[in-house]
Amino acid sequence: MKKYVIFLFCGLLILTGCRFKVGKKENLNFLSYNVQTFFDSNKDGNEYSEFTSSSSKWSAEKYEERLDRLASTILNSCDGGPDIALLIEVENQDVVYDLCSRFSSKYAYPYGVFIPWNNSPLMPALISRYPVKSVFVHQVYSTTFDSSLLRPLIEIHLEVDSRDLVVFCLHWKSKLAKNGEDKEMRKKQAELLASRVNEILVENPGAAVIAAGDFNESWEDGNGLGIFDKSAEFPVNLTGNQDFESLTLAGKESSGGTVLYEPWFDVPEGDRGSYYYNGKWECIDHILFTPGIMGSGAFEYRGFSSVRLPELFYKDGIPYRYEVYSGTGYSDHLPLLLTLSLAE
Repeated sequence: MKKYVIFLFCGLLILTGCRFKVGKKENLNFLSYNVQTFFDSNKDGNEYSEFTSSSSKWSAEKYEERLDRLASTILNSCDGGPDIALLIEVENQDVVYDLCSRFSSKYAYPYGVFIPWNNSPLMPALISRYPVKSVFVHQVYSTTFDSSLLRPLIEIHLEVDSRDLVVFCLHWKSKLAKNGEDKEMRKKQAELLASRVNEILVENPGAAVIAAGDFNESWEDGNGLGIFDKSAEFPVNLTGNQDFESLTLAGKESSGGTVLYEPWFDVPEGDRGSYYYNGKWECIDHILFTPGIMGSGAFEYRGFSSVRLPELFYKDGIPYRYEVYSGTGYSDHLPLLLTLSLAE
């Protein structure tokens, strides 16, 4: 496990000429969004070919326009914008700074985390209106495949009005690996997540923990990995609201492992999905959370949905993916929004 120093957007605070402070709030809104290959306008040699070919016409102007669109999507995802936003597939810290410069002091994000990784040109980034206390980075170890090819698991501890919140940011291996090796990779990534969540819960059973990002897995995949087990039951001794259908198992092959709540099951079946592939919607993006958020603790679960702003869709109703050549679109994924109440 490695510990990293967080960066703060102090320069932006100076530019706004004021100090940012989150006012007293009843709810906390958490956004998770795969923003689809968000490179800046500099050519560093890590870019995907569609950003470097002579026909792409990728430019600083297109980059600025794309930043404006992303900032608008974030702010319009809920009233006043989310308090914490996890952005998947960001190139570097400069993109995060450039994005945050779009927000006025009223809607500023003064805290951020971005961990560069040598073997990945795109990594998760987190921006927050609440202070970041510490950051840890965890990596899978394997003797059967090159684990350095996998993005790490990023663990972020935040302070929300004197409450502790742990956020695991992740982007698991895609399904494009050769020889089915990707399945084993995602299984190991799931086991790592479950192991670390379990360590936290052993120390504090009521801990508020969120695991969010692009898992590249859905409970509907039917691949037998046991990463998501729809049959897993919620602990019967849980206090508070228990009127929820199901829970999902994260990271173990049997239902005796670490159990995290899967809010997709609360969404009507016809509205489920954040990614459209081969003619159907998939739930490969997730915001999972621990039992401590389901009971009567410091945070209480209030709602979950994909963000369905009209501009995020093509006319045929599928996500309006970003096209480098034309400079149009948003992302091939939809954002997810989780709402928690801040219990007294």
